[in-house]
Amino acid sequence: MSMKVGMAGMGQMGAAMSANMIKAGIEVVVWNRTRSRCEPLAELGADVADTPEELYLKCDLVINLLSTPEVTEDFYKEVVVHACSGKMVIESATVGDGCTQLLAKMVTEAGGRFLEAPVAGHSGMAVDKTIDFLCAGDNELFESAKPVLSSMSKGQHYFGTEVGSASRMKLVVNSMLGTLSSALAEALALADKCGIPQEQLMGVLDKHPMGSPFLKMAGKMMIENKHEPPLFMAKHEDKDLGLAIKMGTERGQKMPMTGVAKQLFERVLANGDGEKHMSVVYEAVNK
Repeated sequence: MSMKVGMAGMGQMGAAMSANMIKAGIEVVVWNRTRSRCEPLAELGADVADTPEELYLKCDLVINLLSTPEVTEDFYKEVVVHACSGKMVIESATVGDGCTQLLAKMVTEAGGRFLEAPVAGHSGMAVDKTIDFLCAGDNELFESAKPVLSSMSKGQHYFGTEVGSASRMKLVVNSMLGTLSSALAEALALADKCGIPQEQLMGVLDKHPMGSPFLKMAGKMMIENKHEPPLFMAKHEDKDLGLAIKMGTERGQKMPMTGVAKQLFERVLANGDGEKHMSVVYEAVNK
């Protein structure tokens, strides 16, 4: 493939996704504020940019995957708008629909093309290439980027040209993820208080229609009190729950269950466990 692809942000997701692109034979350039995080990718064959400006200069398409809406918006204002003319820009962080629409406006006004593509799936799934991209925006860019997205994922879902629609879908999914995790944690804690072996509860749930690979994985981590590796950090789920509540509030939708889950994840962060896997919410419930 002749297209040169850049990745800004070498967190767990960005690093795993970059590795899969390299394995697929794509020419990849990576950048991260902490350069040492790029070294494993350099060993796989990636070019390491010294600055984000260099990343954009060298690449036809750049995927941005930073941490929070605030960090992402600042990055666009300081770097992207000055470097994206004639470039294809994909935003894969979960930053909310309003922020994503602002990013799209900045890119298109600067002469670039924009596609939102937040990721459904955790870092283990990114390693295994089983994530899904939820996409919206420039349709021509989506079609051009499909081979790149396919090298990292099992699915690429396109929700139309309206930027923000994919972000809304992602937040609906992750609000349910947070409430489901909280409900499982409460069920396991209640079972334990009632003298019911937690493994028996998981055995019943596994055979029940509500059983799922997610419940099986999260339940095991909760029972074993082992919240490593942090496939999806609790601090990221807390951020997404906040964005989901904001999205609901703006549309007049009450979100009582998501609100309770948000309180539990805030307790997780207050306990200093924000960088553990989100299953650590069990510790906030089991008091």
